[in-house]
Amino acid sequence: MSFEDWKNATRKEGILAERAISFVYNRALNRDAPFSVIDGGAHAGHHTFQLSALPNCERVIAVEADPHTYARFEKLVRDRPDANRITAVQAAIQGRHDQKEVTFLSSDSHPGRSGIKEASFWTDDASVSFRPEITVPATTLDKLAEMAGLTTDFIKLDLEGGEYGAVLGGSEVMRNHRPLIVFENGIDSLKKIGKTPHDLFDMMTSRGYRILGFNGQELQPATLYTFWYAWMVPDEKFDAVQPHVKAAIPA
Repeated sequence: MSFEDWKNATRKEGILAERAISFVYNRALNRDAPFSVIDGGAHAGHHTFQLSALPNCERVIAVEADPHTYARFEKLVRDRPDANRITAVQAAIQGRHDQKEVTFLSSDSHPGRSGIKEASFWTDDASVSFRPEITVPATTLDKLAEMAGLTTDFIKLDLEGGEYGAVLGGSEVMRNHRPLIVFENGIDSLKKIGKTPHDLFDMMTSRGYRILGFNGQELQPATLYTFWYAWMVPDEKFDAVQPHVKAAIPA
């Protein structure tokens, strides 16, 4: 299957993208030492529960900001036999360590499109309706990694436009833990907050990271939007991770 054919199939069956993500972390994160992961935008726990089953994954910090989605998710966690390895957090991941709360838009028509108001690109989509604005607790990737108390090896960011801000607040975990990161790569996300692909790449370069597309090719600012997800990979892990990303798309 070509990458274009796979993208077209994924537009009809979104679970194919989630399977590709699972394929990569199941191969890239099997290791001998205990580690933790952060699931940003946990939603119903699709990745949270798979990550908690990985060998030596001792802590999943599962973060969901939407209070309506979080209530359902937190109950699912409580009822699981591996609940002791999962810490559910109701908060929005953003970039400022001194920020205590943010304005949030909870969608009643498409719960998976809820997000921080200032970063949400769904407000221009008439098919998506939102409840009245609310405030939710704010946190950062650095604070979540500290909460885990273990090396953070993997971060998933599905934040409906909030990904740049989330990464901005993860300088320490990226510098000290060197996690592999998969992030939602919406074409309007950076534009919404007044940033450009060059801003993102400058931040990644300064932290010793490169951006890898789901097509298995290293991306540049001009080619950033090859798919609605992409990978942030530490320089020293790039050659090891790239073959897994290429293999995640069926031939």
